[in-house]
Amino acid sequence: GKGNLVGIVSNGTAILGLGSLGHLASKPVMEGKGLLFKRFAGIDCFDLEIDAPDPDSFVETVARIADTLGVKGCALFLINRKTEELEVAASFGLSDTYINKGPVKHMGALKESLEKGPLTIHNVAADARIQYPDEAVAEGIVSILSVPVKMHGRVEGIIRIYSAEPWDFALKDVNLLE
Repeated sequence: GKGNLVGIVSNGTAILGLGSLGHLASKPVMEGKGLLFKRFAGIDCFDLEIDAPDPDSFVETVARIADTLGVKGCALFLINRKTEELEVAASFGLSDTYINKGPVKHMGALKESLEKGPLTIHNVAADARIQYPDEAVAEGIVSILSVPVKMHGRVEGIIRIYSAEPWDFALKDVNLLE
């Protein structure tokens, strides 16, 4: 997000406590999350309900509004159920060199995000969980927000949001997105 503004995005496939009811049905829950952000963390929010039931169309839509959200780029990693490895399914704002830097191992920050939920990496150059820190710095990435992607209540992968500036909110604030 920009400064103290966060976008809360949903396609309605995993509405908290309700399951998959569609993007418009998620609006009251997203508005409620926004109120929690404001009340407990002082963070202003806007909610976006996107009619994009599959991961590719969801990422494509979010990618198209990335500049508005103030991010450098994003990538969607999906779990290959045959190999149980994460594979880049879609990306925006990242160079081919960065996307093709090498195999992405199911370890470090990616594994932690899959198991524990959203996490932030405040400084990619100094965080041991980053598999390719030199490549991230060369790409102009400073911070990363990593959030599990759930479809119909099952974790299917991770979406990573990359910032050229440090994130200014704590992990406890990001956990409200789940």
